[in-house]
Amino acid sequence: ECALVERRFADAEQILLDRYATSDPTSPLRHIGLARVRMARGDYNEALKELDVMESAAQRGTVLTLLYHGLTESDWIPLTSARRLREHVNALQDAGFVFVSPLDIPRYAGLREGESALAAERKLPWLARTIDSLVYQVSGYRRFRPEDSRDFRDEKPMKRVAITFDDGLRSSFMLGSEVAQYAGAPFGMFVITKPQKDYQPAVGGWEEFRKAVQSGNWIIGSHLYDAHNPAPVDREGRDVRLGLPNRLWLPEKNRIESMNEWDARMRREFALSRQILKSEMREFDSAIPFCAYPYGDVGQESTCNLVGLRNPLKSIIGEAARHYSLGFVQSPSGYTTVGDSLMLSRRYEPRWNDEGADVVSAVYETHPVFLARKTRVDLALLMNKPHMAEKMLFLLRRDGYPEALCREIEADVREHFRNIQAKAERPLVAARALRSDAGLEGDSDQPADPTFDPFDPDVDPDAAAAMAKSAQAASTARQANKPGAGMSDGESGEVDLGDESPFFAPDQPTLYGEVENTKAIDQFAINRALARAGFNLNPNSTLSGEVSITDIDQTVHPRWNAITNDMTKVLERDFDATKTDARLRYSHRMESGAIFSMALGMAQLELNHDDENTADLEDEVGSETFWRDDGDSEIVGEISFFWRPRNDMALRVFYARDLVQTAVKLVSFDSLAGTMAWRPFDNLDIQTRAQYWAYSDDNALFNMQGSALFEVLPDVGIHSGLEGYVISSSHGCDYYWTPYWDQRVNWLLRYQKVHQGYEFFLDFMTGLQREDGRPLRRRQDDGLSQSSDWGYIWGFRGKYEQRLNQTFTLGVEGNVNALRDYVDHQIVLGISAQF
Repeated sequence: ECALVERRFADAEQILLDRYATSDPTSPLRHIGLARVRMARGDYNEALKELDVMESAAQRGTVLTLLYHGLTESDWIPLTSARRLREHVNALQDAGFVFVSPLDIPRYAGLREGESALAAERKLPWLARTIDSLVYQVSGYRRFRPEDSRDFRDEKPMKRVAITFDDGLRSSFMLGSEVAQYAGAPFGMFVITKPQKDYQPAVGGWEEFRKAVQSGNWIIGSHLYDAHNPAPVDREGRDVRLGLPNRLWLPEKNRIESMNEWDARMRREFALSRQILKSEMREFDSAIPFCAYPYGDVGQESTCNLVGLRNPLKSIIGEAARHYSLGFVQSPSGYTTVGDSLMLSRRYEPRWNDEGADVVSAVYETHPVFLARKTRVDLALLMNKPHMAEKMLFLLRRDGYPEALCREIEADVREHFRNIQAKAERPLVAARALRSDAGLEGDSDQPADPTFDPFDPDVDPDAAAAMAKSAQAASTARQANKPGAGMSDGESGEVDLGDESPFFAPDQPTLYGEVENTKAIDQFAINRALARAGFNLNPNSTLSGEVSITDIDQTVHPRWNAITNDMTKVLERDFDATKTDARLRYSHRMESGAIFSMALGMAQLELNHDDENTADLEDEVGSETFWRDDGDSEIVGEISFFWRPRNDMALRVFYARDLVQTAVKLVSFDSLAGTMAWRPFDNLDIQTRAQYWAYSDDNALFNMQGSALFEVLPDVGIHSGLEGYVISSSHGCDYYWTPYWDQRVNWLLRYQKVHQGYEFFLDFMTGLQREDGRPLRRRQDDGLSQSSDWGYIWGFRGKYEQRLNQTFTLGVEGNVNALRDYVDHQIVLGISAQF
């Protein structure tokens, strides 16, 4: 955990592998840990493969084992009551779990001789399944069996559960026998085989144990001989530890045990306990000898004083396997899966005050199959794959995952893909019973923290910051607003949640700086600097201000407008201007998840013309008049509305008013646009955009573009697709760009690597471009407006963005396009700080 937080991923993986290598090297559960490491590192497809390995093993067989240490008739004593045990059984049966004997665990979760723990995936490749289906439609014969086409991820998971008790208490037999009969499977009881010096009325005797087995409601296993009693490991007796995995202090020899002495004592523990159990149980001895290690400690804890000398776990488990066929340890999971060592079968102990719904929720959350599905949802959020998330949520619901937990997952999915803030809602009917000590114990559930947008449809950065902030705040609020959270000891009743969306709660100031260099259409050389500062007004709103200064160098080659100097026609002329822009921006996220954003400000264009050598310009062809509005200011701004009607679709419409990019004269425009980003499949992105500009000099411009990008090699990060583009203006003008039916078609190849805090992609593009001929307006224009044939174009673009630390993020973006008549480029460098 520390290595992951410190982003030492190689160390984290090595620690994990070393831990399993010394304990249970074939355990499929190690793959969930490896998946987490892959997720943190950004290797999402590798993480999916790790989950597939774990789930395929769990689909072959997995058994849950519950542990109890006794029963009582009272609900107020810190020990599971008989009523609660029956509720646990009822709730598990209602959830589809089938009760089995602990001796059935090898049958459901054991490996047959020669069988591998890692079964090959049965699902056939897509092409093979498609061809086989076509052949079947024509001939009626299949080459492959239908089950070979099934995806193990779609299969229903195994739900088997066994119940065990420790310590041989009479109360467990008295109060648990009826429940065992009701469950339809015997309970396991682990008894200490060492004879007691004093009579203990709470502990049963061997005759009672034999009668319990004879009733068919119980089977008896070993809780070893003398390994329960902690003993000192130092001279002073201050350091007291369990005896099985530790060398103890020998006061008669005034030293700690030697390795040979510990080894002999450990071996005697298993041999003697098995001998006594077999002798006392006689014909009622279990057909499969099984044991439970005291406190579940077999040397895996850091308190073991044998670690520096040998691998105690292998020694203990190896000796246990000589006398027993099944061994149990305690675990937060409680599931034993195909591939796990049967000598390390897991048990989960519910809390004494857990009701049936609490147990059902806990065992679903740790079930290997459901754990894999839930982790895939988290991966789907990180990978921006809405269909994967929806499918996993469907499978979770179909197979009985608790509805309250499904709603939490659904809220995370909705919050990520549709930006709908999750609310803390109290259901009309409680889906999950509350424990009597709600709030006394910390809740460790950590919901997914969605911080990625599924698409990038030009949402303004302040709105994006608000979305990320509010998503984080919503996750925290869901935890804080759970019923019972915030109660102190002895309190009860309603919790004052306060105002979840106050109008003014300033938070998270941000700073952003950007510089840009652009060379465009063999006419413009532009340098721009921008600074932005803002903060969150509340979890749903942001306010920011920005200032930019743009230097525009423009070279004009007259075609449509006459430019003369001393009655001589100018063939080329350079212009220079400085644009200053300042605006205030406000963004608000609505309850539906839609984002409304508006900006208002002023822009000024300062024309740096040489007054001593001013050329004769004209506004329109033949007008012989020119009005440049030098130094005047214009109101600029925009209004946009962004929403996601579906998890796989994002839409945006906006109106903008700004200045046309030109250094010759001030021309303003009003623009309307709409964009759509659609992901019909998780491996296909479709983007479309349409925009119309109305210029203040009565000109107009219209643009349509679209792209389809397919994920070809997910493991490598290779995408391929097509881009289409067309743009045209009403009139020709030399003072700014006025193409006429400029058409482009590109094939695109992309390498992409994206994970939390990091984004990189590199595109290579090649295609064709042509432009239609503009209708002639003057006879002397003949030859200047002819159409062009299709010509080859190519280019590349890329983006690199890296979160440097918790505050700063660095980004670089650029592109180069070699078009039919010129080459242009753009480079943007930005850095942001979020406090």
